[in-house]
Amino acid sequence: MNRFSIFLTTILVFVLIAGGGIVYYVIELRREYRHQRYLELEAETNEVEVTIPEGYRREQIAAVLEAKGVTSAVDFIEATKNEEGTLFPDTYRFFKQSPSNDIKEIMVNNYLKKSPAKLDTETLIIASIVEREAKSDGERADIAGVYWNRYNAGLGLTADPTVQYGKDTNAFYQQYNLAETDEEKAKVVKEFSFWGTITRSDYQNVDSTFNTYRHAGLPPKPIANPGLASMQASIDYAKHNYFYFFHTENGETIFSKSLEEHNQNKAKYL
Repeated sequence: MNRFSIFLTTILVFVLIAGGGIVYYVIELRREYRHQRYLELEAETNEVEVTIPEGYRREQIAAVLEAKGVTSAVDFIEATKNEEGTLFPDTYRFFKQSPSNDIKEIMVNNYLKKSPAKLDTETLIIASIVEREAKSDGERADIAGVYWNRYNAGLGLTADPTVQYGKDTNAFYQQYNLAETDEEKAKVVKEFSFWGTITRSDYQNVDSTFNTYRHAGLPPKPIANPGLASMQASIDYAKHNYFYFFHTENGETIFSKSLEEHNQNKAKYL
C-alpha cells in the first residue's frame, strides 16, 4: 500500500468513526419510514394482521375477527359449525369486511397444508385436549400418553378441559340463542369468558356429551383448535404406564400409574 492509499484509508476510517452517529440516525429514520409505510399500505389495501392463539374455540376466534373488523362474529360461528379443530392457529393477513366463508376456507386450508400427515380425527381430538391441558411443551407427549392409555383401555379420559368445554358451551349458547338480533348475539360473543374455573361438582353435574367424567371414550369432536406442538405430541405420544396426572400449584405435573398412587400423590402435593 502506497502513502496515498494509506492517507485515503485513514480519512475513510476517521469519517466512519465521526459519522457513526449520523449513520445510526439515518438507519433509524429508514426503519421509522418503513414502519410508517407499512401502516399506510395496510390502510390502502384494507388488510389487517390477525393472530389466532393456540387453543382458542371457534367462538373466541369469532370475537377476535370481529374486533379486527375482518368479519361478522355471528356469521363466522354459523359458517364454522363443523370446523372446530381445523381453524389453524396462526398469524394471518385478512381483508376487512370479508365473507365468513372465505375466512373459514383460508384457515381450514392452512390446517390442511400445515398439519401432520398422520393426524386423524381421533388424534386431533386428543390434541385439542392436550392443548388446553399442557402447561409446557415438554409435558405434551406425556399427557397425550395418559389420554391414549385411558382411551385404549376403554376408560373415561377424565379431562378437565372437556368439562370446561361442555359447561361453557351450555352457558354460552343459552345466552346466544336468547339474543334476538345479530347485534345482541355479537355482544354475547364479545363479553362471554371461556375456559373458566370448574368445581368438583361440575365433573358429574355438567350435562354434556363432551364431559369425559360422565362419558367414556373421546368427546364427539375437538374442544379447541390445537397448534402443531400438541398435534405432533398426540401422534408421537409418550409410551408409558401412567393413567392419571394433575398439576401442582407451582405448575409441576405429577403422573401416576394407579388411582391409589394418584390419590397418594394428591395428598402429598396438594
